[in-house]
Amino acid sequence: MEAIEIEEIPDSLQDATVSYPAPELQATVHTNVAIVEVGEVSRSPAGRAASLDSAAAQDVDQAKNPRAVPALERNATVLFDASWTKKAKEPQQDVHVNKLERQMSRPSTAVSLSWSNLKVVAPGAGPSLKERLQGISDRKPDKVILKNVSGIAMPGQLVAIMGASGAGKSTFLNVLSNQNTSRLKVTGSVRLNGREAFGSDVGHLSAYVQQEDIFFGTLTVREHLKFQAIMRMEGWMSKKQKLERVEQVLFEMGLKKCENTIIGIPGKIKGISGGEKKRLSFASEILTNPALMFLDEPTSGLDSFMAEAVVSLLHKVAASGRTILCTIHQPSSEVFALFDHILLLAEGQTAYLGPTSKTPQFLADNGYPCPENYNPADFYVHTLAIIPGKEQQCKEQVAAICDAFDKCDLGDEVRAAIKEEEYKENQEELAQHDGLHISHIRHHDKRDYNASFFTQLRYVTWRAWLANTRDPTATRVRFGQTVVFAFLIGLMYLQADLDESAIQNLSGAMTFTLIQASVGNLFAVLQIIPLEMPVFLREHLTRLYMTPVYFLARAMADIPFIIGLSFIFSTIIYFMIGLRDGADHFFAFYGVVLIVSLVALAVGYCASAAAPTVSVALALGPVTFIPFLLFGGFFQRADTVKDYLVWLKFLSWFYYGFELLMVNQWSGLHLDTFNTTTGNCTVTESSLSFCTGDGALDFFGLDADNVRRDIGLLFVLFFAASSLAFTILTIRVRRSEK
Repeated sequence: MEAIEIEEIPDSLQDATVSYPAPELQATVHTNVAIVEVGEVSRSPAGRAASLDSAAAQDVDQAKNPRAVPALERNATVLFDASWTKKAKEPQQDVHVNKLERQMSRPSTAVSLSWSNLKVVAPGAGPSLKERLQGISDRKPDKVILKNVSGIAMPGQLVAIMGASGAGKSTFLNVLSNQNTSRLKVTGSVRLNGREAFGSDVGHLSAYVQQEDIFFGTLTVREHLKFQAIMRMEGWMSKKQKLERVEQVLFEMGLKKCENTIIGIPGKIKGISGGEKKRLSFASEILTNPALMFLDEPTSGLDSFMAEAVVSLLHKVAASGRTILCTIHQPSSEVFALFDHILLLAEGQTAYLGPTSKTPQFLADNGYPCPENYNPADFYVHTLAIIPGKEQQCKEQVAAICDAFDKCDLGDEVRAAIKEEEYKENQEELAQHDGLHISHIRHHDKRDYNASFFTQLRYVTWRAWLANTRDPTATRVRFGQTVVFAFLIGLMYLQADLDESAIQNLSGAMTFTLIQASVGNLFAVLQIIPLEMPVFLREHLTRLYMTPVYFLARAMADIPFIIGLSFIFSTIIYFMIGLRDGADHFFAFYGVVLIVSLVALAVGYCASAAAPTVSVALALGPVTFIPFLLFGGFFQRADTVKDYLVWLKFLSWFYYGFELLMVNQWSGLHLDTFNTTTGNCTVTESSLSFCTGDGALDFFGLDADNVRRDIGLLFVLFFAASSLAFTILTIRVRRSEK
């Protein structure tokens, strides 16, 4: 007998063609109707056609028509007698089961989630500065958020978590998903299929959809999902398989019609609708085929129609075998009816957990019947709310309802289900029933990222480049600013004569050149990190890519702009002013402008990384360059700076850039007032009493011998500022992980 294993065939797969190692055997599996279609065969008298490991065997006697067989078990093994031969009606093709579709149609593992005796306490804050000055040193009392909450959610269930404000809904969801709990004291247990979950166990099997839809708004829907698929999905999968998964998710989430539409930035770039953004959030998380999903207010900001469409989609996703829990706020009656189960929280306690259909009867039995033609969801929240002025009465009412649930049959059923999960005998038995290996999960803990370093760098840079090029306002402003200032400076010093008066004028042109190269590029990046930080932190904390990758990609996307704009700026200024002849002098001028621009870029990243908001970043901008501008050598001779401020001069990229530009222009140059035949200098009363370029350098306290030093120190400043910016960003990331 020859055995061929068909792995994890999902019911939702329409059909698949299987080519077996034995070339004479071919079968088509239609799992939706449980039919095995076998081509015309002949066999030895004693042979059997096929058998299933579920003991459902079928005889095939020279069959030409499909024969119905019992539904295939998961991991079914189809056995064929090697003595059989196929009489093919047409040339045989090597077609194999699409492994991707079989894996992604439903979650690879069905997961039950149970929680037992969860207690969450928020430590009291310490005294404020004002209180300390008043001699008050006592900490505020701890706040109990959840009080011994227990329950369970099974595969295929869509569970709504409801309650009045302050009931503990968001905290409860965060504890289950292991999100944002570092500052809380959590006791109790959370279990996956009866096994206690540790650390990132939940994260490897689950997806968390936050309330706010945060994206790179300059990407299209398809590009966003492509990026997410490349970075999130397992490394063993090929790029083709990942893109096929994107196609599947686009179809399942109803995003095909807007797949090539820009996501959009509110108030800046028009994009997809709010409902489409919400579905895109789901699509981003469901790419990895999670068995467990958490959603925080998935209908927030949507109208009733879109809210119903979104929850209907969640209901469909849950029906595929996933376990879904979500907090919900004031759903309409139509939306509320879509939830299978409901968890009512009140004052940090469980007021009800069970089928949605049984909730009205439970409350009615305890003296709180829901009025006719009244939205049940509104009634439940009102019943469990703490009304100002009636705090004591409402708390007693809530306590009575919580006690009633604890003692009723539904409460007993919940406790029994939890106990059954907790007492599953061993890990092997668990794996045999549902395929979940806790040891397998922990093995994957050792691998932080699914994509390699270079794959991360490639696609994060690709996304950053698209973000730069597709922001028309920012791109036009940078280009326009560069050209306008270049022409303005060029017109101010248009075709300057190389005489003594030009020394002072051209030193001003050099200074304005450095200011534009610095300010333009510094302010261009000030807003970037504060604006991108929410997306970056979310993606970094979900292990999409490393902090160095983000920083390098951001720089690699910006540097080509600087190279191009610096060349445009230098070309306009150089030839409008009529600076020193020679291609070597022009490219030296351009090189200095470029490296100064890069230093300014790195300094801008320092301020951007340190700033929590855009407004703070813009306020830090002038502070980062004005002190260095003052010691750049134009406003004060470089050799006359006070000893206690000399460190600012040596940290000033303006100083090194100014010296390099002046040396490039004046070193070894004779002014128009110098008679090269007689060697005499024509001096006027208004002159500076020198007529060579070297004299001009001496006047400003500059030295032509410092060229190599200046170039080297500019590169040192660039790498030092870049390192400082990366260090600041890393510190912020580590603080967010706590």
